[in-house]
Amino acid sequence: MTYVLDTNIFIAGLNGNVAVLRRLDALNPEDIVLCAPVLAELEYGACFSVRKETNLLEECKEEGSIVITRNGKAVAILLAPIDDDDLEGLLLARSPRFQALLDKSRASIQGGKGLSSRQFWDTVAKRQGERASGNEGSRSKRRMK
Repeated sequence: MTYVLDTNIFIAGLNGNVAVLRRLDALNPEDIVLCAPVLAELEYGACFSVRKETNLLEECKEEGSIVITRNGKAVAILLAPIDDDDLEGLLLARSPRFQALLDKSRASIQGGKGLSSRQFWDTVAKRQGERASGNEGSRSKRRMK
């Protein structure tokens, strides 16, 4: 048997109405359908909801990325980062300042101005040694001159 949900029942289920959820859980999901007018009402309500941003964020967390379009063309993407590292990677990947810094660094390395791995780690060890022995202050004074 096919069950056509109306807008009120669908919203009640979304809002966690126990009686509605219990009834829907007892049905075969393949037997539950929405008609075009109900789907249109739900989409309209979501677009003009006072909780529009919250609704989009919840959908993004549950379903993955959401592509936002204008006149049929993608203009933005809404992503829910997995953790802080993922967020940092996403932000840096799209940062013009960070990308410019990377480009400048790559050009410097290609121009022979980079440090070898060995030189880099020797410099790190030297600076750590200076800090440990208290010579950091003398280095700071040299910079101020």
